[in-house]
Amino acid sequence: MQGNVIDSWEERLRLTLDHFRNENMADFRKNSEAYRRLVREEEEAYAKLDTLNLTEEQREIIEEAFEAQSAAEAEYATESYFCGIADCIRFLKYIEGPRGE
Repeated sequence: MQGNVIDSWEERLRLTLDHFRNENMADFRKNSEAYRRLVREEEEAYAKLDTLNLTEEQREIIEEAFEAQSAAEAEYATESYFCGIADCIRFLKYIEGPRGE
């Protein structure tokens, strides 16, 4: 994107979908039993870490690894969401065929 000008439909799509994705994910986090179960399992795993008597340095290293993994997974999920919708739009354009025929 250059200045305030959006260069492509993909960029416009990303900007538009960001709001919807955030809203949908809030509903998902609130309503998904599978997600809530996984969060409970994550909390239990962190509780187990607390029993290991790790040094502060060891805890920081483990936390850095978890944060890096979480950030990578979040970026992958965001890109997958966008690519799925962009692929759908491309597919619809493809099956619609050239206009004016």
